[in-house]
Order: sequence, then C-alpha cells, then structure tokens
Amino acid sequence: QKTRRPQDLLLGSAPMPLQVPESAADPVLEPLLAGAVEAARAVAVPVMRLFQSSYEVWDKGEGSGLERVRSGEPVSNPVTEADLAADRVLHKELLELLPQAGWLSEETADSPERLTRDAVWIVDPIDGTREFTQGEPEFAISIALSLRGEVVLGVLLNPARDELFVGRIGGGVFRNGERLSPSTRSEMDGAVLLASRTETRRGDFE
Repeated sequence: QKTRRPQDLLLGSAPMPLQVPESAADPVLEPLLAGAVEAARAVAVPVMRLFQSSYEVWDKGEGSGLERVRSGEPVSNPVTEADLAADRVLHKELLELLPQAGWLSEETADSPERLTRDAVWIVDPIDGTREFTQGEPEFAISIALSLRGEVVLGVLLNPARDELFVGRIGGGVFRNGERLSPSTRSEMDGAVLLASRTETRRGDFE
C-alpha cells in the first residue's frame, strides 16, 4: 500500500478536521510545522549574514515600484536586500513542502490565484524591517499556514535573539521548546502592553 504524504492527507477529497485533542500528535500538521521551522532556519542564514552590515535598501512608498534609498536618506516603507533574499528562500522551501498551496507574502506581488487553493502559506520574510535597518535585534521571520480560511499553524523566528515560537491548532504554543499559556488576567488594570517603536512614535497608543 502506497504511503500517503501529509500534503496528500491535507488536500485530499475528505475535509480535514481542524480541531484535534491537545494530547494527540497530528499526522498532518506536525510534519508541516516541522518543515516550516526548517524553512525559517534556512532563511535565518542570509538574513543574519546581512544584519548590521551593508546591503541595498529600497522604499516601497505608496505605489507598486521600488525606489533605491541612499545611506542616511529617510525611508517611509523600507524593503531590503535581506527581505527579498528571505522571500525567495521561503517561497522555495515552503512550496516544496506543500506544492499545492497558494502563496501570500509581504514581499511578493499578490495573485488572486491563491484564492482558489485550500491551503495558503502566509509569510512576512522579515517582520520588523525598519528595526532590521536600524540594527535592532527586534524582527522576526513569520510563517503561517491557512487551511480553508483558518490559520492552523504558525512559526516566528527571531534569529538575532535565537527565539523560536511555534504553534498549531490543537497542539499549543511553545517558545524555544517551553509551553506557553495565556494569561488568566481578565482586566486591563496591571496588564502589560507591548508595542513597536514605530507604533509608539506614530502615537497609536496615546
């Protein structure tokens, strides 16, 4: 009997149940989650090679074209050589892992064709490009997989701090292998709010 691969099970004729018992190993999502982690680790190599070094920077601005930015010039919506290199690696690795999936990336022109796919990879090759350009170790390689409109797994890797967050539906969330739990706090008083420098400077929390 031919062994069915995870992608065959995921995109077969029978709908996949999205919820599984927390104690159960999911034969579909676990290999895909592991593959997404490997893809993030592969991306970390070119990203860290360029971090805090010299590289090309462009401004995406409000239009669809890229305008090269010289050193020291202000930039409103930066994209770097590292973003584009990371996007290429993720595209290769993730679509090899699940070839039938659609693709939605911060750094790739969108295509309505992805809307015809049951599964879609959703990525931001460098989430926190502005911090990356400022040499701040506060950015992440972000990967998620959506199945029929619902996100079923996610990977966040900050290679500068060696922090890895992974999670899948029914399987919990982990930071560097340690299980995380949501807060039991039910009121805002005493809660801690995390915000990026960009949002704070923009006055979003005033």
